[in-house]
Amino acid sequence: MDVMLLKAIKSYLKALNIQVSTEELELQLFSNPHTPSLYAISETLDFLGIDNVAVKIEPHQLDELPEHFIVFIDGEDGSPYFSHAQKKGVTIHLKAEKRKISREEFFQIWDGIVLLAEQREVYNSKKTYFPNLIGYFFLALLLVFFWDRPLELAFSTLGLAGMYISLEIFATSNNRSTNFGKKVCGGKDGEGCAKILNSDQYNLGVFTPNDFLFAFLLSSTTLLIISKEFTLPHLIVHSLAILVLFITIGIQAFIVKTWCRLCLVSSAVLLLQGVLVLTYFFYHTIEQRFTFKPIAFQLVLLGLLFGTYLIAVRQYRDIQKKNFSLGLSEMELLKFKRFPKIMRFILKDAEQLPVPNGAEQIVFGNMEARLQITIILSFTCSFCTNSFLKFYALYLKRGNEIRFRIIFNQYDTEDPKFIHLANFLIDSYKVNSPDNFLELLKTWYLKKNMGKSIHQDSQKGKALLSQHRDWCEKNHLYQTPTIVIDNSIVPYYYSADFLEDFIDVLKEELNEAP
Repeated sequence: MDVMLLKAIKSYLKALNIQVSTEELELQLFSNPHTPSLYAISETLDFLGIDNVAVKIEPHQLDELPEHFIVFIDGEDGSPYFSHAQKKGVTIHLKAEKRKISREEFFQIWDGIVLLAEQREVYNSKKTYFPNLIGYFFLALLLVFFWDRPLELAFSTLGLAGMYISLEIFATSNNRSTNFGKKVCGGKDGEGCAKILNSDQYNLGVFTPNDFLFAFLLSSTTLLIISKEFTLPHLIVHSLAILVLFITIGIQAFIVKTWCRLCLVSSAVLLLQGVLVLTYFFYHTIEQRFTFKPIAFQLVLLGLLFGTYLIAVRQYRDIQKKNFSLGLSEMELLKFKRFPKIMRFILKDAEQLPVPNGAEQIVFGNMEARLQITIILSFTCSFCTNSFLKFYALYLKRGNEIRFRIIFNQYDTEDPKFIHLANFLIDSYKVNSPDNFLELLKTWYLKKNMGKSIHQDSQKGKALLSQHRDWCEKNHLYQTPTIVIDNSIVPYYYSADFLEDFIDVLKEELNEAP
């Protein structure tokens, strides 16, 4: 997975104040068989309802661009990649990498290609601030507890930082690293850290050193909050932790011979915590605290906290790994389904259904086009709403390239409500325009109500529904929605979301034909 590509697009859309679902963005981007490419980015943005254009410009035209844009540049190691760029005076900010370079440096690594985007429609997304709120809550809690105790406040703040680094280590080991992880590990894909984190030596049976790290930091911080001061168990366990720390560093240096920089940062956190504990006990006498029962109780409590947190964090991370795996499986399945050769084979192998022309056919778009899309709908079908909206969006975007057709397969052709609705729609189609007809049909699917305007007496609606229904029964079409591209019935496992993919494949095939 090209994490830098995803980060660049997310950063760019955020700068434009365009909200999208991160999960949907990731799914559509990495399931595209052309990823990573400018074409794949453009297709993904199109799917999300974001207008975009890719152009190649000369360096002197840079000032004509908006403040933010996507560029294709050469990395420090010579490999090209996409980045979110921002113009700021005489410098260019590469936002995902958090790097500033001069325009002269930028021109040396840039090939002149830019991608620009703007919001076309509001795309539904749910932005959550839950993780940030948890961090702020714990920080406020620490300030309340240790406002007048700087050593304890520094220790617990380092604990929070260490737990964040532990989360970053887990993300990096599953190819989900953030910009922080990328910057610490070095390289665009965090190779330095991943080599150790994904090695067999890193796993200790059921648990990993990172699991122990998170549980250790959380349990020692919890004990500090409960006791409101450092205890002898803090001194004991951190002395042991420092010993283990030097052992792990030695393993990286002399056995694995590779450095995990994130692991080194977490080691630095533990080392600093140990220094704070030693500093505290250096300036405080411990004789008055050195009684067996309190120390034993605190050690047992710390052990129980550590064991509980260790099991909890392992179970949580197992669930997260399964979610990552399911996400990748779905992504791979979509990538397979969108592979051009597969789509060509699907259409050639599909059941054939010649769609005849007739007086009551609802046809629009480019009437001379070689490609035709027919969608068979029902007024009452819940799945038809999404299919029609995708069908309509494709018409708005590529109506000049394709011939579109709608057929109604309404089960109850005697219901006055649907007879009047069909009459109203066919009148709009014939008297006004296909665009007006489609807007009315969109209103019906979104609201399931057309108001008083559809209550009119006419036999045209009944005749239309009956004719369409008879044709569907004759051809054994009972499922709605059904999509027919040219004369091939699109299998049910390809939804209307794939319409444009099919069209691209067929257009390419037509262009290749002699």
